Amino acid sequence: SPYFAPKDGACPEGVSAALAPCCAAREACAGVCGATEDACQAAFETCAATACDGVDNTDEHDVCLKDAKLASESWREIWPCAKHAAAQKKACTCQSAVDAAARRRQVLQHVYKRYAGGIEGDKLDGLLIKADTPRAFASLLLKLSAKYPALLSDAAPPKKKKAKPADDGEPRMTPHMKKILEDRKRRNEKVKRPADATPLEKPAPVEEEDDVWDLDDGDEEDEDEEVLDLDAEGEL
Repeated sequence: SPYFAPKDGACPEGVSAALAPCCAAREACAGVCGATEDACQAAFETCAATACDGVDNTDEHDVCLKDAKLASESWREIWPCAKHAAAQKKACTCQSAVDAAARRRQVLQHVYKRYAGGIEGDKLDGLLIKADTPRAFASLLLKLSAKYPALLSDAAPPKKKKAKPADDGEPRMTPHMKKILEDRKRRNEKVKRPADATPLEKPAPVEEEDDVWDLDDGDEEDEDEEVLDLDAEGEL
């Protein structure tokens, strides 16, 4: 994430309030992949010197410098090597060289856009050429944190939740159901005749011929054929 805000980031108890941003940045530094413990300690001391220089009151300025030295020594106990190594293990992810370079570009673009309004392509390419390893990139971020003090203390803005559609009691249609209805609608439109279409004419009824048989004629023929000349047979 381009945001490095620590979970706690509180200074040791009793330390000048002017050092609060530096203490937060010191803890956040351990979560920057590639940052060594010595680099984080040096970054804290630079931040503390700048913070104390901003204190106008002479007495408070002196107190700030003493507290900065005390806090620097305390951080060795608060963040021992084992704790720093655990934070580094959590912050770093094993990636290919191409993916790592793309990720460094993304983070750097985000930082410059957030604090400087953006960065020109040539300048960005030049910085990435120099900061081409995790340690070199972490060193670049620590230098930028000196220029933009809020870099290591800003927290990511809360994510906006998407508003859920109001429940009107009607069942929600799934994509599958919508597709079925759309297909049915298209089929209906294909078979539906336009309103101005000429109505189809009904076919004329076919007249059926009655199967009428002339039984009388048939019987007469049959009878004629079957009439025997009895007289002729009697003569035989």
